[in-house]
Amino acid sequence: MTKFTTLSLLVVLLFSFQNLKASHYMGGEITWECIPAGQPNAGEFIFTLKAYRECAGIQYSTVQTLMSNSPAGNITLTEIVGWPKDISPICNSDTSFSHITCVVAITSNAGAIEEHIFQSQPVQLNGTPPASGWVFYWESCCRNQSNNIINANSLGWCLRAIMYPYGTQNAYPCFDNSPFFAEKPRTVIGTGYDFTFNNMAYDKDFDSLSFEWGIPLIEDGIPLSSYAPGYSYQSPLPGIAQDTNNIPATIDSINGQIHFRSFTTGAFVTSVKVNEFRCGVKIAEIWRDIQMVLINTPGNSNPVITPPFGNGTSFDTIVNAGSLITFSMIASDYQFLPNDSAQSVFLSHFSSQFGDYVPQSGSAPPTLSTTTGCLTPPCAKLTPAAGPNNPLNGVFGLQTQFSWQTSCAHMVTNTACGSMKDTVYYQFLFTASDDFCPVPASQSVLVQIGLVSSMIYLTAPIPDTSYFDYTNLEAHISWLPVTDPNNK
Repeated sequence: MTKFTTLSLLVVLLFSFQNLKASHYMGGEITWECIPAGQPNAGEFIFTLKAYRECAGIQYSTVQTLMSNSPAGNITLTEIVGWPKDISPICNSDTSFSHITCVVAITSNAGAIEEHIFQSQPVQLNGTPPASGWVFYWESCCRNQSNNIINANSLGWCLRAIMYPYGTQNAYPCFDNSPFFAEKPRTVIGTGYDFTFNNMAYDKDFDSLSFEWGIPLIEDGIPLSSYAPGYSYQSPLPGIAQDTNNIPATIDSINGQIHFRSFTTGAFVTSVKVNEFRCGVKIAEIWRDIQMVLINTPGNSNPVITPPFGNGTSFDTIVNAGSLITFSMIASDYQFLPNDSAQSVFLSHFSSQFGDYVPQSGSAPPTLSTTTGCLTPPCAKLTPAAGPNNPLNGVFGLQTQFSWQTSCAHMVTNTACGSMKDTVYYQFLFTASDDFCPVPASQSVLVQIGLVSSMIYLTAPIPDTSYFDYTNLEAHISWLPVTDPNNK
């Protein structure tokens, strides 16, 4: 072999190695599930890694390693059947429109995104985490190019989740499921209109959650610090420094709702941190890192969802447990596609209190079960409802009917804390999207229903007169009447 050939081969190998590491990472999240009693491997954990990849980059391997300082050490994860999936935006099916898909992706930050899901076999964690927690992380190089990070494509990533101690309780058998995100991340968004969305993190153990902007990491767990001027981890999206018409992104610490408006295009690294508390003790932290691509969509804005309470002014209400709650959920969008045809509106929905999907039967429209599928029956239902292969949609808008028969069972919360909440809140996420191409506009609202106990506690009666009849050996007692606040 000549020196030239040897040198050429070395260059090719080095180039190939660099390209294999150029994974065009767009974000991800790490969560865990506690296997309940009565099932195989009860008391052990199953870990899940969701990774989001720029389609124009190098493909991920089907086997990944989740590293940790836990007794399990490094954990092998395998891609589950059916993944990866293209989660690029879906717009009108008219082939004359431009569509964003992984199949045609050839440039970075065009909006073509792929989702990978990797899971572990059951993992036993015997012991109590240290005060700093057991850290589970996945790292490599390199990130995709972005506008809010200088030289992002030369930087690695470190995605993590932390399991903290809960007193001295042993992690085996397990007693906690981490929070997880029910909604897919919003990766491609149009510019020029107010945008609200929610990752819909929730906890099936009824633990308390709080939300904040997270700090993205590079390899070795080092905080990402090379932000472009005007950006930071707490201000990751364009603000007034980039355009005075922008509304800087904010996150609601209580429900995780994110709101912003940007007239600035580009790709931006963001991170959302979810804190999990039980009886006031932090027991877990998870992060969703995601790079958002903002694309110019002139002439289009998002659908409008009509608030169902307060005469069309509010998405929140508080009622007595045991009440039947009904309302119409209405979404509308009277705009047109570029070919002057009417836009269609699609409505998706999620809540841990929604029941299983019940397909259409005869003339009865598709709905949701009131008895199965939710955390605490009776379940809430929608009629009609969206199903796996049956989107809920209509030209210029649509309407569905919400119904939920609440009960005292819904007042049950985590009793391990030794107290009950006066008000228990249930959240229902609705997202309305149009079919504008190449990036549909969407809007998410969080309907929040607070339940208060319908039991009435009366004051103790106050004695009025009493005497003892020695002749008949009888005691006579009378008291003032007790006031019933419900007049019953």
